Amino acid sequence: MTNRAHKSRFWKAHVEAQAKSGLNRADYCRQHELSYHTLTYWQKKQRRPAISHTPQLIPVPEKTIQTALSPQGGDMRVVLANNIRIELSNSFSSDALARLLPLLASR
Repeated sequence: MTNRAHKSRFWKAHVEAQAKSGLNRADYCRQHELSYHTLTYWQKKQRRPAISHTPQLIPVPEKTIQTALSPQGGDMRVVLANNIRIELSNSFSSDALARLLPLLASR
């Protein structure tokens, strides 16, 4: 096991133990001689969704999407029910779209 994996397991165990202990973070850290700031970092890190660099399709009910092509052709606008608008030009970057999709999925 790598040092990184060991460290991750160590802090994951402490994050879970602190949550179950009934102690606030500061008291838990004092009791276990841990860095308060490091435990806070790992709590936030474990709450964050992992960022995927692989584009994922997000299932959205058909009636919540409106699409329109511009009169010039090629450009496209997608409007989701929650008023999120995605406008793609004819020369849009597929890499940019791949980065955008996970952000939208986390909303």
